[in-house]
Amino acid sequence: MGKYNVVHVNIFDGWKFKNDHVIVNGDKIGENKDAAGCEPINGNGGFLIPGLIDSHVHVSCKEELETMRDYGITTALDMECWPLEKLNSLRGQDGLPTIRSAGLAAQYQRLGEWPPESKVETPQDAHMFVAQRASEGVDYIKIISDPPPFPPGARGIDEASMAELVNCAKIHGMKTIAHATEGIGFTLALKTGVDIITHAPLVPGLDGGQAEQNAIEHMLATKRVAVPTLVMMKGTAESFNPPPPGMKYENAAESVANMHKIGVPILAGTDCNVEDNAPCQPKHGSDLHTELKMLVDDAGLSNVAALRAATVLPPQYFDLPDRGVLEKGYRADMVLLAGDPTKDISNTRKIERIWIGGQMFKPSKHWSETDK
Repeated sequence: MGKYNVVHVNIFDGWKFKNDHVIVNGDKIGENKDAAGCEPINGNGGFLIPGLIDSHVHVSCKEELETMRDYGITTALDMECWPLEKLNSLRGQDGLPTIRSAGLAAQYQRLGEWPPESKVETPQDAHMFVAQRASEGVDYIKIISDPPPFPPGARGIDEASMAELVNCAKIHGMKTIAHATEGIGFTLALKTGVDIITHAPLVPGLDGGQAEQNAIEHMLATKRVAVPTLVMMKGTAESFNPPPPGMKYENAAESVANMHKIGVPILAGTDCNVEDNAPCQPKHGSDLHTELKMLVDDAGLSNVAALRAATVLPPQYFDLPDRGVLEKGYRADMVLLAGDPTKDISNTRKIERIWIGGQMFKPSKHWSETDK
């Protein structure tokens, strides 16, 4: 990996850019005064940001990790990957994004060929589910809090079982993440103390108005976090022709805007996947940049807030204390951009170089000129 001095560059300090230089010493950011023996890397006046973090992915192969790297993603937070052997084969790949994962997600009833140990019908099942995931070395617990879309009237995980999932996860020192695309799942996640809620309701399920405001205020008061995956929500809404009554993407975007206005932390995630049974398949890598643009244009985040949603904030809420900022001692995950993303968030696509754990890369075969 060597020792680099990245010069003639503007460095993101979490809120703004300042002209400076960065020492990369092995896989860590070094002391700025220690430039002796460093190979100079000319940043050409570019803009250096912490490595991008996608807070909701589904990874199935090494090629997807390579694609994400080429789009500046240095950490990917996977929300379901099984069997365990597949997950472990994707972890720790040299020069590729760090993977954190829930392994298998907890559910009551779901379509597809999921293994029986994913099903949670009782609090005792919940206890056993979390213990098994902990023994497998997963990083957090994912829960499907929505009932399945069909057959009509199908039920989801009940409140007692979901509360036990949350409590057991806390005992094992793990966060909980709830899949909630409907009001019923969103409300259940709030009631049972889930830490992070992913997706945003496409159909108003909180009766709108004061009920929704109360729920969002509760999120803030109890320090919950949202990963809205707007690119997935829009794709899902557009996959129905005609859509179910009341379903529209604007509901999800408005919900995220209201969360942001009151101060609920918003993290950037895509739900990228290649699953045939998913309502849509956001693209690995490129659609994180789409998500950032949607957070700005559709949900009212500032360019800085959107950038923080994919850099500074995810490590704070996913227990990744070694990354997310460009300071001495932190992991050398960085992205050099040709344009200032605090002026135009689309500039996150103008990637010149990527560093993962101190290893330097240039965008390769997965990157096209149309992305710049």
